[in-house]
Amino acid sequence: MAGVKGKKVPTAKAESPAVGVRGKDEKGKSQSPSDSGGGARWKNRIVGGGLIDPKKLTPNEMNWRQHSGIQQEVLEGALDTVGWVQDVIVNKRTGQIVDGHLRVAIALQRGELQVPYKLVDLSEKEEKLVLATFDPIGAMASADAEKLHELLEGVDVQNRSIQQMLTDMQAEITAASRNIPSLDDLEEKYGQTEDSAFWPVIRLQVPQEAFDLYVTLMSRAPGDDEVAKFTAILRVARNATTK
Repeated sequence: MAGVKGKKVPTAKAESPAVGVRGKDEKGKSQSPSDSGGGARWKNRIVGGGLIDPKKLTPNEMNWRQHSGIQQEVLEGALDTVGWVQDVIVNKRTGQIVDGHLRVAIALQRGELQVPYKLVDLSEKEEKLVLATFDPIGAMASADAEKLHELLEGVDVQNRSIQQMLTDMQAEITAASRNIPSLDDLEEKYGQTEDSAFWPVIRLQVPQEAFDLYVTLMSRAPGDDEVAKFTAILRVARNATTK
């Protein structure tokens, strides 16, 4: 992909800068969106955006996402059908793409002259955090099979790649929702779980002298099993320390 590492991306004013617009308070003092409300205030890291030649964008050297041919076909079909609905995110400080590598790659292949981009101001550490979490956070959302079916009933698309993806996705989510066993099913299959299965496990590496002492105390402690014997030893130790 074209682009020089570390090259600064020129800031362009978006046609409708709905985010980050500074206004005036009642006294005429300049006020940003994060200054106007109470409670926790999140930093607005978006500092610009607009349209840019994709050849001027630099792929992120730490980008860990691998895009399959099928994913590219589906995304290209979506862009052909609807167009751009999401900006490419670029870090002002490093000049590197933070999100939108595949969109830029497709734009270059198709000879697009401009792509919409959003400029953010992040340190290198912050850029790595966003790069690592941007997609995985969204992927953590669970799926409502019934709501998805209702949504897809209103979707009319002619692109075959998108059609196949939606069909496969619906089938997968529907099958998963039907195959989730209930607690009664699990109990019938595996039997009732003993409370001891949820007890914490103590694992401690000790010198030989401490181990020998443990073996001796366990052999003398009252109780029918190791748990009872160990509990008895701990009670004796607790009583000795509270006197």
